[in-house]
Amino acid sequence: VFVVFGAGTASATVICKTKTSPCESPYLKGTTFNAVLSPGTTAVFKAGFMTIECSEGSGSVEMTTSGSATETVKGLTKTLSFGGCNAEFKVLKTGSGEIHWTSKTNGSFTAEGMEVTGSALGVDCVYGGKISSGITLNGGTSPTIGINAKVPLISGGFLCANPGSMTASLTVTGPTPLYVLAS
Repeated sequence: VFVVFGAGTASATVICKTKTSPCESPYLKGTTFNAVLSPGTTAVFKAGFMTIECSEGSGSVEMTTSGSATETVKGLTKTLSFGGCNAEFKVLKTGSGEIHWTSKTNGSFTAEGMEVTGSALGVDCVYGGKISSGITLNGGTSPTIGINAKVPLISGGFLCANPGSMTASLTVTGPTPLYVLAS
């Protein structure tokens, strides 16, 4: 799942163009980041009886706040899509989120409002809501997003796991470099 850029609570997080701390060149509100499924990898969504694997994926996120010592950096997912899947897998809502600085030039995501549906054997399972752990942003000259998250079940039959799980490796394609820093 392509989640959203944004940043922590009042824990003072900024997204920067350089590793310089304090940040002298932050990305500002309105910046749109793009990401794609890392080459040679698949996104895997496990929903009880079905395991959906997708060989293509992309998304974009626009920063809705800049972040500072007192403002959380938040973002809104503008686009999100998957392709090359072994079963039907659709994005119903893209959602929003924020990022929290964790250490070095890395952060963790909290996402909410996203909804996806997987369908197999005539059964639809809808997942989404709040994902508060399992999504990390590794900053650098070639930043990556790692997803190993539990995703709450919104609707579906008893064959749908609650929660489902998503794993994926994404590469941020621009703008780069990107560093998550404490402000």
